Amino acid sequence: MSFFLLGYLVYQYHEALGFELAPKKKELPRTHAKLDPDQGVIDDCEALVLQGNTTEAAARLRTLISARGATAMVHERYRQILKLNHDNAGLVAHGATWLSVLLAQEKMPEAIALYKESAALDPAFMPRAAEEFAILATALSTVEPNLAIGVLQGFSKQFPKSKIVPRNLLLAAKIYAERMSDVVAAQKLIAQLQQRFPDSVHISAINDYGVLLAGR
Repeated sequence: MSFFLLGYLVYQYHEALGFELAPKKKELPRTHAKLDPDQGVIDDCEALVLQGNTTEAAARLRTLISARGATAMVHERYRQILKLNHDNAGLVAHGATWLSVLLAQEKMPEAIALYKESAALDPAFMPRAAEEFAILATALSTVEPNLAIGVLQGFSKQFPKSKIVPRNLLLAAKIYAERMSDVVAAQKLIAQLQQRFPDSVHISAINDYGVLLAGR
């Protein structure tokens, strides 16, 4: 901020200081505006960042995102500015919003990266919507199955009375057996499900998988 203030003072009092300014160049039109529907907003926020006003830049992008959503470029630039501000709470809050969008758009590599980044900032970080847990866990199961198990267990804690708890924990059992080669853990989880949810609509699938595991 001191640097920018010094530059402004030199500009304002250049005549008294004996400086001559170069002729002002004509501003070129934003020919790149078509690259992103929100490019104008991004450009304005870039100007604020160059002035050292990252707080206002973040606020403008946050308002845009909250009002009508935004493009991927806006979300990415918003996170970059939040990092400049060391705003971890803002990153976590935005992570949940952006994760929902990425999962809905089936952008799984980006969703996984965002989840891992957010969980590193806040170990309690989880998706917001109930149906997103299984989608995220399925994506994670192919690369980091231990994280997938954590997501599904997190669902059980966050939505203990949900009717899809048995379904999600059945998915966890399958990840144990098929992704982590831990049949014992899978069998133990199936036994718990059979005991806890005998009247669940998912009990037939749970029992069938239990039989499958017994044959291994």
